[in-house]
Amino acid sequence: MMWHSFAADSSFSDDLLHLDEAAAAQLKAASCPHCGGRLDRADYPRKPRGGGIAAVLEECVRRISLCCGRPGCRRRLTPPSVRFLGRRVYLGVTLLVACLRALTQPAPTETPTDSGVPTRTVSRWLDWWQTTFAGSAFFAASAGRFVPPLEVAQLPASLVARFTPTEPGARLAAVLAFLAPLTTTSARARFLRSG
Repeated sequence: MMWHSFAADSSFSDDLLHLDEAAAAQLKAASCPHCGGRLDRADYPRKPRGGGIAAVLEECVRRISLCCGRPGCRRRLTPPSVRFLGRRVYLGVTLLVACLRALTQPAPTETPTDSGVPTRTVSRWLDWWQTTFAGSAFFAASAGRFVPPLEVAQLPASLVARFTPTEPGARLAAVLAFLAPLTTTSARARFLRSG
């Protein structure tokens, strides 16, 4: 599948927001893991970059977050997200598509890619996919789902190719949902147990 023409639209943005809200609702229904108190919505601001791939998602200026309502606890719980990939400034879909495009280009250049993301940034992301991600406990635990094994030198393309939706937006959303547990530390174990 060629990714050079993919650009997120408002429908894709809405789909990702609904997935994030569903993950937040699942955690909110369970109560605070520290004291059992009620969890309230306490979103926080983000200034994400989408580049040419997901400019429409740059309006995602709030990261969904929950906060315990019990006095004395007030601990924060950040649900997994398909829009934000951890603390990275670029949106998850931008990171994914820019890397997919880079893997199909013959040679990197010093100029920003057609995604609007600097080539050095994309190179760092590819290194993250092929070293940090490939060496993570999450990858080790989930790699058994993929037969034959994922080709590490071709990550993230080898991962994306294993997801079945044929429509590019649906495929990317499925991959981002798979990666969502990596986007939080406060709720990761809880989400993995229930998901």
